[in-house]
Amino acid sequence: MEPRRHTWAARDGDRGTESLLAPFFLLRVGGLPVTAVERLRSSRTLAWAREVLRSESALAEQAGPARDALGEAVGATNDPGLRRELLALRRDVHNGRMPRDPARAGELADLLGRSDRVAVATWLSHRDAHEAALSRGDDVLAEERAEAVQHLRQLADDPRLRAGIQLGAPLLDRQLDSYVADPGGRRAHKVERSLLSYAFRAACKTSPFSTLTPVALGRFRDGGPALVGSDTAGARPVRPRGHARLNLVAVARLAEAVVADPTLRADLPVELTVGWRVERDRVRYLRRTLDRGHDDALVTPGILHEREYHLNRGPFLDDLLAVAEKEAPIPLGELAVRLSDADPRNRPLPVVERYLGQMLDYGLLVIPVLRTDPHHPDPVERLRADIASLGHSWSDSLARRLERVGRHVSDFPSADIARRRDTERAVRQELDAAQDELGQTPPRTPATAIYEDATVGDLAAWADRERWEQRMLPGLRGLSELLPVFDSRLPKRLVAREFFRLRHGAGGACADLVGFAQEFHDDCFGRFLAESPASGRFVDGPDGAEYRPQSNPLRQPELDALDTARKRLAELVDARYRDLPESATELCLDDDVVSEVAGLLPGDRAELSPHTYFVQVDAEAERAAVSWIYTGLTVPLSRFVHGLAEAGEDTLASDIRTHLADATPDGAVFAELSGGHTMTNLGLHPPVLPYELVCPGDVSHRPAERRILVDDLVVHDDEDSGRLRLWSRRLGTWVVPVYLGFLMPTALPELHQVLLAFSHASIAGLDLWNGVSAPPREGGAQRRPRISYRNLVLQRRKWKVHPDDLPRPGKRGRVPDARWFLEWTRWSDARGLPRRVFVAPDTRPTAGRRGGPRVAAVRKPQYVDFDSYHSLCQLENVLDTVGDTVVLTEMLPDTEQLWLRTPEGRHVTEMGVELDIRPSAPGASGRSATRRR
Repeated sequence: MEPRRHTWAARDGDRGTESLLAPFFLLRVGGLPVTAVERLRSSRTLAWAREVLRSESALAEQAGPARDALGEAVGATNDPGLRRELLALRRDVHNGRMPRDPARAGELADLLGRSDRVAVATWLSHRDAHEAALSRGDDVLAEERAEAVQHLRQLADDPRLRAGIQLGAPLLDRQLDSYVADPGGRRAHKVERSLLSYAFRAACKTSPFSTLTPVALGRFRDGGPALVGSDTAGARPVRPRGHARLNLVAVARLAEAVVADPTLRADLPVELTVGWRVERDRVRYLRRTLDRGHDDALVTPGILHEREYHLNRGPFLDDLLAVAEKEAPIPLGELAVRLSDADPRNRPLPVVERYLGQMLDYGLLVIPVLRTDPHHPDPVERLRADIASLGHSWSDSLARRLERVGRHVSDFPSADIARRRDTERAVRQELDAAQDELGQTPPRTPATAIYEDATVGDLAAWADRERWEQRMLPGLRGLSELLPVFDSRLPKRLVAREFFRLRHGAGGACADLVGFAQEFHDDCFGRFLAESPASGRFVDGPDGAEYRPQSNPLRQPELDALDTARKRLAELVDARYRDLPESATELCLDDDVVSEVAGLLPGDRAELSPHTYFVQVDAEAERAAVSWIYTGLTVPLSRFVHGLAEAGEDTLASDIRTHLADATPDGAVFAELSGGHTMTNLGLHPPVLPYELVCPGDVSHRPAERRILVDDLVVHDDEDSGRLRLWSRRLGTWVVPVYLGFLMPTALPELHQVLLAFSHASIAGLDLWNGVSAPPREGGAQRRPRISYRNLVLQRRKWKVHPDDLPRPGKRGRVPDARWFLEWTRWSDARGLPRRVFVAPDTRPTAGRRGGPRVAAVRKPQYVDFDSYHSLCQLENVLDTVGDTVVLTEMLPDTEQLWLRTPEGRHVTEMGVELDIRPSAPGASGRSATRRR
């Protein structure tokens, strides 16, 4: 389907913009239906708790007349003993306490006048009934707990839950068989607690992980009956299909073992790193070094650093450069012999071999055969074939082991639980044995050997294009105008441009990109990165929120403008918040707020502003709650393309290429930035961009004509767009870097971080409450309403509370469980909390109210259902580890508002919708219009 563009009318004299809605979206799906954990709710215990609370309320109303009657009786009697008894009974009534001797209390009531006797007798009667109701709680809860444990044992055998647990918690997986067989075992409570955590995660959260949260592809189409839907969900349950990969960190450990052995590395073909050059008496290049991580590192083998390096020239180094440049790739051992034979007397072979080993360590020489191809459908198989082609006994043995590993990994997703366990063990054994053969002892295989994403290929999810254009796009378009306020990448782009202008002049150019990047990082960028996280935001202080200006090392008015816009947004939200009635649950922003704040932003108007909005949709209300905002250009989708293709979406890569071609700014090309890390699963995807940027230390597997070497690029200060840009001399066009990996920018090596200043990457974390007046505490909790804009919920309702202000009466286990549940029900009802929330530690940098700040051990939001005894037990465990303040955020949409319904029940979903915005073409009408392209 061809994409549509939409042109909006200009605002306040600015240029109009046109927006491209990607024709597809990523759908995250809860692996279990929420009905699976609804059966863990304590409905009868909750009904009992509400009955007790109503009884308490009635007792409180009846206590006044009874207390007054007893007070009059105390004043009327002259008998000291009787007075003491009446006073004791009056205190019991005042405190709502059951008298020690109920029979004597009845006798005392009979001594009173008729009306007074009725008041006291009524209170005593209700107090008896209240005590009877209280006594029933433990039996009701015990019965429901037993039912919940039985259901939990059934969930433990669900392959969707079990497969995810197997990867995420292998120890728990091994314990579950015995737990299911004997739920009353010695370790049952600990196993139950962990199992509950995974069950709630699979049913209620949307972070992709194996079969706990699979993903599906959805497409926009015309004529849908609702905002979003599925053609097949009503006919079949969600059955995820796994897509497994070997953890590439394990491959990196093998490569390290090969390179560490001088005999083995002599067989490896080497070549010179990209971008080296001779400058008079020195050789200059960018050296890449790896700070190796812990043996249990899961994501990358370590942290990459890049730094410009110089080697003094001499005959030996000149010969090395000449031979390696002419005959690359050349085996390291052969290169050593060639260099030694050129001057045997002064170049003994052992000395040459040690020197070449140093050149590998220094990064002048690289080994392409040990680099994986992140664009290959099976990078490990590609690597295995390259290693096998070396034709040596050790490489043949390693290739055979990698082949067996590949077969095991391929079998892993479709295997049953027992076979998956055996398969994972077999993979580890092969990797350990391979390292042992290569001389690496003890083996350094990472804790997680296999990664698995899961897809639902038969969901046939769709969204109605016209409804989205009318209901959702206006809100997303307006929200995009506010995002520069929150974009942590924008200040970095602005600082990079100003630094360049100071060095090369306004409108200047620089042909030495690597030199500029090194100078920028050393003189400015490194310090700016260190200062930025604590700047450009309000920080809670003793006198309220205090604004810490954006770090501004070059005294730029653009960064001052960002500060002004941030403060003005806080003022506007604060003014509307103060005008809200106390009982209001929602604060609505309007176009006036958006226009005023957007008008204060610096003039850096990107030629393209791409964002992916992860939203949770209430299809019936035609509203969406914004959860996260990422860079667009299909970045959040890239990781899953291979898996979705296996699940039937075989045209997806081609569709992405078409979309990216349509989103490319006029007169420019997109070029992929590798991020420097090849041994990570967070960068695997098909080639979807026409070119690849090849940085020093990179090894590209793309055809030569599809590579853009860094040396080919010239940095320009484009005064028309107000941006730094890269010009390719070979292609004669502008080049826009695009990073499609999932590593955070701060985890990338230095040159790649600087190159992101030429990209359209953004990281925008919405925090509209930053700088807004703190609400009053109600029962120890600070309540914030929702913030909405048009049909979008930008911030969900939330409550901030110190753990000491939560209802923890001596903690569970020190009071009867039913009474403990009753106190949580009382607390949540009194504060108007929704029944389902997510709890997380407060991330604001404030000192603790009681004894200073505490560090949170649990950082990710944890699901809490106040109707479930077991969920509240999970909450207690979280509260034991959190920091100074916890934040409870409403679940929105709630479980009854979920649109995806299968025969098993309702599923939590989250859509990743991409909207790319850029200035409209000259001559655009300025009115709402669509055109096909």
